[in-house]
Amino acid sequence: SGVAAAHSARANALTRLGRRTEALAAGDAAVLAATARGRAGTDAATLALALLRRGEARWRIQQAEGGLQDGRRSLTLCERVADLSGQARALWAIGAILATQGREREAQEAVVRGLACARACGDDLALGQLLNLYVFWGADPAVHLRALREARSAFLRAGRLDRLVV
Repeated sequence: SGVAAAHSARANALTRLGRRTEALAAGDAAVLAATARGRAGTDAATLALALLRRGEARWRIQQAEGGLQDGRRSLTLCERVADLSGQARALWAIGAILATQGREREAQEAVVRGLACARACGDDLALGQLLNLYVFWGADPAVHLRALREARSAFLRAGRLDRLVV
């Protein structure tokens, strides 16, 4: 629904502004709007995005398990409708949360899967975000530098160089 999409966009904007409690409230509103009773079925893509936004907001206010659950639900919905971009973005959130929990092997697996999805569909923002995580693993400085360069190029193509983490 348009209301759910608006709440999702607001959650994303508030997260980027560091207004985490408000972002979580907007994420909750997005999920609620996407699952409102009386609608003829829930739109999987709308709900997946709402779950992703709420999941990231949860993670950023130290509710990692709730964020991980939302990320995994988002991934499942995106897989159901073959949305590679949504899968890539959900896998970024899952990978980031797992990494902060010290679950490095699982985080790496999520990121590698996400990279494949992002490359397959051409989602440069997701690619850059996933590469931001990828650069933290591996001891080879050449691999690290290539990943940073690729992340920079992806963010430039996406018009979001502000997302590059160095």
